[in-house]
Amino acid sequence: MQITSRLTHFIAAAVMACTLAGCGSAIKSPQVEVAEVRLASIDREGVQFTVSLRVTNPNPI
Repeated sequence: MQITSRLTHFIAAAVMACTLAGCGSAIKSPQVEVAEVRLASIDREGVQFTVSLRVTNPNPI
């Protein structure tokens, strides 16, 4: 009984690993663009900017 359970777990892990390996090539990287950079403040200690990013994720969620 214990050998059958171990074999079942091994087969399930192998199938999951193959599935994840096969999906790895289908995943595309998201694209990030700088949409806007604004000067937020300036003083003796430094300068602060506000940066807006545009992110496009081509992968289904």
